[in-house]
Amino acid sequence: MNTQRVISIDANAAKNGAISGLGFSASYQQTPRSDNPYKPDEQDTFSLEVAQQTRSQQHTDTQDLTQDTLFKLKASFHTALDSDGAAKLTALKSSQNYRYHLIDDEERSQTVVSQNKKGELTAQTTQQLTQHETVKSYQQAKLIDSVEIPHSEKRVSSQNYARALFESEN
Repeated sequence: MNTQRVISIDANAAKNGAISGLGFSASYQQTPRSDNPYKPDEQDTFSLEVAQQTRSQQHTDTQDLTQDTLFKLKASFHTALDSDGAAKLTALKSSQNYRYHLIDDEERSQTVVSQNKKGELTAQTTQQLTQHETVKSYQQAKLIDSVEIPHSEKRVSSQNYARALFESEN
């Protein structure tokens, strides 16, 4: 037997808790390591932060449910100059043939669902992505190249939903 479940959303749904979002915040940070004895200030690091928050607002003619999310990644690490493998670094200048990567990425998004008094819904999502990587290349401990790779983009999308799509027909 095939049954279809239809969700009915009225103007008070968010306020009454029918629509809710999980709020959380979490972070992880690896203990920094100095894997290059020749340059101990160049540390290998990793940190990650994620968070989500949801809130509801009542206006004169509409009710909004807003969800914000955040994803942040920061990392730095060494790779061998001639491959993507691990660099074999020692206190000797002759071992200093490597690339040092610095990564800083962040993505933020916001989704707003608005419902007017007629029950019509509008959903809008905005995503902002910012990525930045710096790669420094060394040969015999001498900087031979430094490349910065920035990337940024913003996306906005919205959708309108008629009340009829969310009402159950009995």
